[in-house]
Amino acid sequence: MTTEGMPPAARVRGPRWKDARLIVGLLLVLVSVAVGVQVFRTADRTTAVWAAARDLDSGAVLAAGDLVQRRARLLESTSKYVSGARPPVGYVVVRPVGDGELVPRGALVTPSRAQERRLVTVPVSRGHLPAGLAAGQRVDVYVTPTSRGGDTEPAALVAAAAVVASVGDSGGRLGSAAGDVSVVLSVPPDLVPGLVDAVRHGEADLVRIPLGSTATATPQGSGSP
Repeated sequence: MTTEGMPPAARVRGPRWKDARLIVGLLLVLVSVAVGVQVFRTADRTTAVWAAARDLDSGAVLAAGDLVQRRARLLESTSKYVSGARPPVGYVVVRPVGDGELVPRGALVTPSRAQERRLVTVPVSRGHLPAGLAAGQRVDVYVTPTSRGGDTEPAALVAAAAVVASVGDSGGRLGSAAGDVSVVLSVPPDLVPGLVDAVRHGEADLVRIPLGSTATATPQGSGSP
């Protein structure tokens, strides 16, 4: 029998699913390599910043032994913390910094700026200040004006992030006697007139700011502290 004029026989091809598996495998390898490179780059993005070597109270003047340098991955938050090759010796702490905490830039001021603050005594009724309030903590001062003719006015923020200098007249113990508690606050000079006037014509409430929290809103009728 002759084969002239007959079409060539078609070759049988192997299953195509093997080709699909090969392509998927290559893609997985490429993705893994890309992820590994990105992780390596991110892990190397650390910044040398200063942390507290011990608990730092408000008003402390920094010495070399008060700080220790740490490397931390801060990404966009780098500018919020104290960095540099040398520790900020001589700067004054204006709000407590806990042992091991990275030192925020806002927690330090130069000695000249620290001298600009004023001490104001604020009478506070018991039950209108946090239990265990102590020197070095920060508070927001709200004052509710004294009611006139039955009209009730809302409380207003008159001093934000004031630093507590002292509490009471007997070692800061708040539960020993009835009456008001004298709380001495450290505030910028521009807040003094408004604070004094407010507490003479209303009742003060002190709201403690947790350690590490950012500053609160600007008081009504005053500039930023």
